[in-house]
Amino acid sequence: MIFGECLSDCFKGELINRDNTKAFRNEYDIRHDHSSDPNKKFDVIFEDDIWCLFKDMGFSELNRRKSPDCVEFKIRYGKEDDDFKQIDVFAKEENEAFIIECKSSETGGALDYHKVLNEYNEKKQGLTKYIRNYYNNTDIRVHYIIWTLNCPKPGKKERRKGKKVDISILNDDHYSFFLEVIEAMGDSSQFTLFSIIAQGKEFGNDPIVVEAIRGMTADYAYFMFNMKPIDLLRIAYVHHRNPIQERAYQRMMQKAKINSINTFLNDSTNFFGNNIIINFSEDVEFLPRKGTLSTGLLEIPNLYASVWIIDGQHRLFGYAKNPRKMEDYIPVLAFKDLSENKQGELFVTINKNQKAVDANLLWDIYGEMYKDAPENKDKYHRCLISNVVNDMNKKKSWEKVDFYGRIKIPSHQVNRDDLPHLTMTTICSALLKTKLLHHQDGILRRGDELKEIVKFAETRIRWFFEAIMESSYDNVKRDWEQKDEGFIFSNNGIVVIIYVLNHILRDYKTDISLSRDKFKERSQQYLDPLLQKFNNMTDYEIEEWKVECSSEGVRKTKMYELLMVIEKSVPGFAREEIKKWQDKKKK
Repeated sequence: MIFGECLSDCFKGELINRDNTKAFRNEYDIRHDHSSDPNKKFDVIFEDDIWCLFKDMGFSELNRRKSPDCVEFKIRYGKEDDDFKQIDVFAKEENEAFIIECKSSETGGALDYHKVLNEYNEKKQGLTKYIRNYYNNTDIRVHYIIWTLNCPKPGKKERRKGKKVDISILNDDHYSFFLEVIEAMGDSSQFTLFSIIAQGKEFGNDPIVVEAIRGMTADYAYFMFNMKPIDLLRIAYVHHRNPIQERAYQRMMQKAKINSINTFLNDSTNFFGNNIIINFSEDVEFLPRKGTLSTGLLEIPNLYASVWIIDGQHRLFGYAKNPRKMEDYIPVLAFKDLSENKQGELFVTINKNQKAVDANLLWDIYGEMYKDAPENKDKYHRCLISNVVNDMNKKKSWEKVDFYGRIKIPSHQVNRDDLPHLTMTTICSALLKTKLLHHQDGILRRGDELKEIVKFAETRIRWFFEAIMESSYDNVKRDWEQKDEGFIFSNNGIVVIIYVLNHILRDYKTDISLSRDKFKERSQQYLDPLLQKFNNMTDYEIEEWKVECSSEGVRKTKMYELLMVIEKSVPGFAREEIKKWQDKKKK
């Protein structure tokens, strides 16, 4: 097949694909060129937007849009010379092809759905034939869509007609929905498109066969088995809440969550142990082994959207961009013929009663779990941080700065009259973000062995807080004694202080290895102007800072304000970082 040239007697116009990256990139710019061409017609803009939608879904082959150097794209449907149908958007991925007719109205005028449906229905068989001829592939499935913008929605008769002739009718709401899906899932949004457009259609001759265990609740049969993610993705359907499915029980997927799962899967040692919970909406066949009724082979048909995902959508679609989807097996708990209401009840029950793992517990166990994994830089980084914060909470030497037993750590609680108020997650997250113990540029990362690294870091942080506590400023002493009621020793405030500590330590350079007294003496030249500022603040201003610093963005802002205070007394201190921040603010 030759791309970018005239396409034999089946097609007229040009096709482009991802292998032709330059042409694909140039064509992609059409969506962003609307403002530069005020004469571009409303309907052409809409066609461009739908074209880009399919491009963003990851389709590898599309028609080239009409331009001064490219004729409009047409596909043959009959034997006569002029039996060609102009196509607004053509998209293809493997054995799935889409023909999209775009209909729009700038004024919201009526659309004769029956006329459009009849026109396509008359040509469908011929169009499908010549598409298969062109690719020399009779397995290609061609899906037909009428996509509307700013047109009255079809009535019951029109929808019934579309279903009868197997042509989908989509509108503005569907466009908005797919933009959201693409934002969250990128190329993987193809799976969602197939599940909506081709629901119930077969895409393979042989069923998926898995080893399964069959069980029975009071009311329903269920199956437990392992399945490849790619097989489940192809038949999955997620009943999302959105303008076209307002009664659905599933929330829209979160891009950050899917990306984090994809990253998690990049480590070959990571896996998911909990079930993805599904419901079969189509018939499956269980073939019990001889002599038993509970174990055997489960045959699952290759039908789009025949499996509804009740719980675990992010885990499943986190695999979509990862090569492990072709090789891994994931545990599945499957029900049969649950009603939509029953699925919704099960979803609510799972998510209402399911308790998330406490982040403090995770940080606590990192110290033991990852101590033998120095080759894994990220995990070992977290291990070091966990051990440092554990030492801050349980070493008697920290009594002097009143940290002893002040941190909520699941594995170590100290008996004291007042409850610990600092969370382990707060301090660990601040140390993680500052990279003080990072393997590349961690200023507190000194030594080779875990105990050596932890001791060096823990002592420098303690000396720094000793220097704060030994301040002669009355308001600073009072703020320190107020613990969470003050600022410096509150969860919000201590993050800002650790951020400032990071910049101070990086300004020490080689002096980081000074003895205790000299280290504290050096620290005072930075801390004195900072603590003087706190000493001059009113109780109201302190409280305002504490409340505002619940936001990470404000924490960073307050950090830069304190760096500027220090820089007035220590010329050149953090000047480059301060300037970058000031320039960013001006923009």
